[in-house]
Amino acid sequence: MDVINKFSATARDVLPLLRTDTETIIERFRRLTLETYGSSVKSKLPLPATSGQWSPSDPNTLLHVLCYRNDDASSKFLKKTYNLPKKL
Repeated sequence: MDVINKFSATARDVLPLLRTDTETIIERFRRLTLETYGSSVKSKLPLPATSGQWSPSDPNTLLHVLCYRNDDASSKFLKKTYNLPKKL
């Protein structure tokens, strides 16, 4: 039962990200990435390390949410930030 409670708490924390607007997720991702890697990061943000922990304050979790979005704002942000081809 403890395992179920642990994972349900994680899901309860992360699921609201799926209905948060894209611009808020992008800003949170930028802020947390800069806090994690320092302000010495140039215009391109580094890919966050995989922590294995799902959390609304984890840059990797936010990146996953952005990757699964089906909207123009997240697509443009990801393509520009990580130099992805315009057509995938």
